[in-house]
Amino acid sequence: MDDLELERVAAAGWPGLETRWLGDWRLRAGRGFTGRANSALPLGSPGRPVGEALTAVAGWYGQRGLPAMLQVPLPVRAELVRPLEDAGFVRGHGARVLTASVSSVAEAVRTDLPAIEWAAAPDDGWLSLYHYRGGDLPDSAVPVLVAGADVRFGTLRIDGAVAGICRTSSASGWLGLTAVEVSPVFRRQGLATHLLRSAAARTDAEGVYLQVEHGNATALALYARCGFTVHHEYFYWRLDAL
Repeated sequence: MDDLELERVAAAGWPGLETRWLGDWRLRAGRGFTGRANSALPLGSPGRPVGEALTAVAGWYGQRGLPAMLQVPLPVRAELVRPLEDAGFVRGHGARVLTASVSSVAEAVRTDLPAIEWAAAPDDGWLSLYHYRGGDLPDSAVPVLVAGADVRFGTLRIDGAVAGICRTSSASGWLGLTAVEVSPVFRRQGLATHLLRSAAARTDAEGVYLQVEHGNATALALYARCGFTVHHEYFYWRLDAL
């Protein structure tokens, strides 16, 4: 699958709360919670000159009290970098998009650990372990988390304590993995791998994808051991004011 098509699939798994199409640019707003839910995703042509499209993007986000931001897949949309910078957008953080076959990830699910509990919405225990980018969750977090295609929330409990969590979505034959976290008390016991393999074992999708920030060496090493390879990357370009 090419970069833009995979980004289209991933957008279905984390769509935000409001969406508008500007040509083939998907504008998403989610009350400011997460970059993916509050950025424009350029999947093709905006149907107008890029400069005019960026002005329209800035206006749409400004109406919602949000900074204008684009999630730019690279290298496939590298031609947007110069127009973005010329318009005053500044590059921020980004992530690598990793993929693997479901069959390779699902191998050797451990039977010596409790089974993962799956639900359509996160409970208080799940939310207590989820810290997006290290911070507390805003009120808008749960609506953004539950939006998306066939979303499920996995919780691993050991002796009654929440030891690990993850979130999955499914679209177009792909399983998306997000919010994989293990409690500090239970780390270095292979629980993250157990979460990944268990999630893959319960889906009928053929491929699985996830996103990892560039600097998260520990997570990148974990996912490599589970069979993931780098598919492409993306960065956010942000405009704080017109």
